Amino acid sequence: RRELDRIKDEIIHDNALSSDVNATVRDYWEKLKIVKGWSDVLIRNYDYYFEKHLSKLAKIKIRDVKAAQFTSLNVTLKDFAPATRKKAYEILKPLFDLAVEDDLIVKSPIKKGHIPVRKQLEEKKVITDAVNKYKKIHATIHQLFGSNDLVVISDTKSIQCNENPHHRALFLFGFYGRRLQEVLTLQWEDINFETNEYIVRGSNSKVNTDMTFALARDVRDALLEFVDTKGNVFMIKHTKDHYPKIRLISGIEEFTFHWMRNLSVSALSAMGASLGDLTALLG
Repeated sequence: RRELDRIKDEIIHDNALSSDVNATVRDYWEKLKIVKGWSDVLIRNYDYYFEKHLSKLAKIKIRDVKAAQFTSLNVTLKDFAPATRKKAYEILKPLFDLAVEDDLIVKSPIKKGHIPVRKQLEEKKVITDAVNKYKKIHATIHQLFGSNDLVVISDTKSIQCNENPHHRALFLFGFYGRRLQEVLTLQWEDINFETNEYIVRGSNSKVNTDMTFALARDVRDALLEFVDTKGNVFMIKHTKDHYPKIRLISGIEEFTFHWMRNLSVSALSAMGASLGDLTALLG
């Protein structure tokens, strides 16, 4: 009788549903992207991850997904970086929460223990000789993208600089602690030249809340050289193409865009900046 009652309740529940009882994980992923209103850059990033790491789950009906499948997923991802493992649940947790809201399932099969907990302080890499590198990177960005000099590296190697305010502003935003995604999704309406502030929208950041930062003077100067001041601030692709030039001029082989965040923390901490200021700088 209990089993018959359970089946009856399921049938009543299914008949009352406005959602498709056969909806798959992929179906809800497509629905989630619309509901969340994420930026195009973030969606491309998540789509790439979804196809690469979550394709096995994609074809399964939402109602058929079991908790054990997330245990298996974590085993598959165990050798990846903490940020890579956690990204799976940046996608899957809101996906199954949406299915709960739609009454397609009673509760999410994702348990608290499935979601990796990042020990971010332990992950941060302390950079040696940070203050010197901090000054070198700043000078290199201005030289490479703020002049037309020919920089001689050795007897057989030289680099032609190219005065370009777009690239100068882009890399200076990174120098002052912004993630690449946060920079590439900036809109002109997010920048206030009167108060010298700019906003990183929550939809384009990892913390899902709007953040206001001070606009550094040299970033402002570069932005004021732009001709087009509507829509997206940056339309730059292939930022990594510039890394070799920055590495050669600065002599710092470890340079990447994201590395500058760690550089800022290490250098400013060494120069006496408070923990509160560093936290605010990174958002």
